[in-house]
Amino acid sequence: MGETSKTRRTVLALGAASIAFPTLGMAEPAGYRWPMEVDLIPHPTNPPGPIERVSVRLERRGPKLWLRYTIEGRVGEVETPAEAAPDRTDELWKHTCFEVFIQTDGGYREFNLAPSSRWASYRFTGYRQDMADADEIAVIEPLDLAADQIALEAEVELPDPVGLLALSTVIEATDGTITYWALAHPSPEPDFHNPAGFTLSLPAEPA
Repeated sequence: MGETSKTRRTVLALGAASIAFPTLGMAEPAGYRWPMEVDLIPHPTNPPGPIERVSVRLERRGPKLWLRYTIEGRVGEVETPAEAAPDRTDELWKHTCFEVFIQTDGGYREFNLAPSSRWASYRFTGYRQDMADADEIAVIEPLDLAADQIALEAEVELPDPVGLLALSTVIEATDGTITYWALAHPSPEPDFHNPAGFTLSLPAEPA
């Protein structure tokens, strides 16, 4: 269900980020949970860039996690790769890319989601240790484009069990500058693998 003119938001603090739970002006069905929405924050060392806000909506859907990343600002100045076959591809993080990290037993998973529809998933046994392709896959929908925003939707397969999440985004501008956004930035330099950056509990699955 989309937001309407009656939609209100309740915002809770999560470190330097915020979590917004949309609620309608009516009783919610028993057991229902709205998709969670969080704002990512820029790394303190970011150079000036065209984007003013990065937000992520997410919802657990059985064994998968649905995500919608939205960037807002001068999106015409964002470098986005051309649409391509939805193949597993390495080094997507070197350009505009949306990411989710998921803790699990014995390590964590990393998903890279590119505007081109290419994706990658990796497994690690510890902080940047024993990197290898993960079994879990991702499916990316075509971009939603507007004059002042770009949105990417995707579903990723969840590992079992699921622990805390980290969300992040890399934005490359057309002039070549790169900015880094995340829920938290515990390192002096951008480092989305830092365990202290895993701060978000997976939202409950809608009934």
